[in-house]
Amino acid sequence: MPFYELNFRDYSRIFYKRKFIIIFTFFVVTIGSIIFFPKPPLIYEASTTVKIEERKTIAGLLTEWIVYNPGDIMASQTKIIKGFPIMKKVALRMGKINYNSPTSEIHEVVSDLQAKIATETIEKTNLIKITASSGSAKEAMDLATIVAEVYVEENLLEKTKQARSTRQFIEEQLSLLERRLRNSEDRLKEFEDRIGFGEDERKKVIEDVGLVDPLQQKLMDLEFKLTTLVLKYTDKHPRILRLKEQISNLEQQQEERKKAEEGKRIRIDVKKEDVAGQKLKYARLAREVEVNKKLYMMFKEKLEEARINEAQKVGDVSIVNPAVMPRSPATKQDKANVFIGALIGLLLGIAFAFILESLDTSIGTIEDVERIIELPVLGVVPSAEKEIKRKKVIYLKKILSTSKKEAEKSYIRMLVHQQPKSPISEAFRNIRTNLKLSPSKKAILFTSAGPEEGKTTIMLNMGLAVAQTGARTLLVSTDLRRPAIAK
Repeated sequence: MPFYELNFRDYSRIFYKRKFIIIFTFFVVTIGSIIFFPKPPLIYEASTTVKIEERKTIAGLLTEWIVYNPGDIMASQTKIIKGFPIMKKVALRMGKINYNSPTSEIHEVVSDLQAKIATETIEKTNLIKITASSGSAKEAMDLATIVAEVYVEENLLEKTKQARSTRQFIEEQLSLLERRLRNSEDRLKEFEDRIGFGEDERKKVIEDVGLVDPLQQKLMDLEFKLTTLVLKYTDKHPRILRLKEQISNLEQQQEERKKAEEGKRIRIDVKKEDVAGQKLKYARLAREVEVNKKLYMMFKEKLEEARINEAQKVGDVSIVNPAVMPRSPATKQDKANVFIGALIGLLLGIAFAFILESLDTSIGTIEDVERIIELPVLGVVPSAEKEIKRKKVIYLKKILSTSKKEAEKSYIRMLVHQQPKSPISEAFRNIRTNLKLSPSKKAILFTSAGPEEGKTTIMLNMGLAVAQTGARTLLVSTDLRRPAIAK
């Protein structure tokens, strides 16, 4: 007994036969996925783009050429944007924390903001894209905008840090010098009022003693230079060590000179001390005032220079594309759930169709027939629905003067004669060949289990197929209740 494997036509027959169970399962599972699947929260995304332009002086380029820096600047900046310092300032500006918040709360808020921010470099450019995610469209836009603004401000503050430190130091020194100058001027004025020096005596004392002290001036220059270098180098730097040594030597010389002047003053006779000592003290007070004035003016000039340098600093970061309000959420999980549910419904429907097909005990395939009756199938006759639509049926109706239904029956029952080249006629010829008619096997019985199953149609068309070979053919109608061959 031959075995027939399922082909595409068999699969299509099963699908068509069980189409209702497939469609029903598909819709039930799809609707269930829409109703019962948890809907994910809507997430909105807003993006802004910043540009990084690293400005360097000639000295900076030489320093970069000497110092080895293995890091990638753009990759480093993407990490800096999401770093703790910037995220903390973003949280402060958004009002999520304040300066009195506990440390645990600050870290929790900063971690939450870091999870909502994504940074990436745009390939082959000096641009960084900052993307903020949030359940609110406005919050996503505000978060992306504030992160970019804080990053730009922090970059500018970092660039002006050295100039700002220099300016602050000069302002502090200038305030101290102002108080020293005021005090020295008050002491000089008090001494003048008490002694009663005239204008001529003051000029003579200034010419004799002199107010310009080169040692003091050089010491002040070195101290100012030292304070400037301390902002750039550590205490172990050779230049700072050299300046400290020079300052120490000058201070030692100044101390020795003061001791010598003090010795001269002691050796003066008590009776003559009044005039000489007063002249010397006046000269020292006048010189102190003059030195303080020069120092004050010098620091004034340095302060203006520091302010100009600080104002000239330009940040390396600028905002290229500001964040805009997102119109729709970025999450697509809801559509994915529906698609997955529909796919599962389709697969379950197909599975149910094959299960029902396997449980079906009715005869539906050739192998079912061969398995049940244990006899081979000689052939299969296709459906004759297409042949019924031919014009010859109308012609036959006119000839027989009968109804359309009777004309169709008559046409089908003589189809091998009416359409000898049709697939149905070829199927009957194949059955004729498989019967292997011979003188020893020439009587064939056609029967079925019930009425209206096609016995007459098969018998007439097989008789025509055999007669077409030239063999003598006799059809005997044994259906005594509903005979039809005689017509």
